[in-house]
Amino acid sequence: MKNNRYNLPRPEFSSELISILKREVDRQNIELDKLTIKQKRQFQEVNEEILEKSIPHRYVLKKLPGKLGSGIFLHPSEKVMQKGEVIASYSGLVSIAPQNLEDEGGSYVFSPLDKILLTKEEQKKYDPKNQYHPKRYYYLKIDASKEGNFTRYINHSEQPNVVACLSHIKDNNGKETVCEVIYMCKNKILPGEQLLVSYEDGEESYWKAMGFSPKLVLPDTFKLNSKLELISTTS
Repeated sequence: MKNNRYNLPRPEFSSELISILKREVDRQNIELDKLTIKQKRQFQEVNEEILEKSIPHRYVLKKLPGKLGSGIFLHPSEKVMQKGEVIASYSGLVSIAPQNLEDEGGSYVFSPLDKILLTKEEQKKYDPKNQYHPKRYYYLKIDASKEGNFTRYINHSEQPNVVACLSHIKDNNGKETVCEVIYMCKNKILPGEQLLVSYEDGEESYWKAMGFSPKLVLPDTFKLNSKLELISTTS
């Protein structure tokens, strides 16, 4: 996956967008997750690896059977990942969109914040096709379909071992971002296991809507052996 479009360590927020998001986080009384010193160090290290090689050395991108697409696995030779370890920021193109519009990016779109209210001037800039309405809701859209990083390949599961945390963390220039999605280990991830996160609260709705049984993508469904071969543990 060596592609400059997919080695973006973090989503890029404009100063104006950061101001809007900070205002909305305060208005909605949203509590953001704070990273520890150790997690900040892990975050910086993985960002540097993404820039250098797109996929950090501890992970493997592997094609799954049939139409399941691809998945991200912990390399069989790596150590067990512990609960709370930082995986990476979910990255992609950032925008604000009306809540009633269907996501064009499909499964690659992450919506970390919704019910955003915009001023008249903000709506004119971010939603010029619609007439101003003071109570129209918008959402923050992070779209990894055309630009992002390896986290776009972390699949959905009913029993995830990865959790998405809504956080704020300063960039290399000291500027604080708001509502950045940081993927972390929800529990231990063993060598060879696939990294899985819950895309939505509907649990079974994602895979069923795609015509697959949810049981096809659980932490113990597929693993990588020492030769990086994909094996099914349920057959």
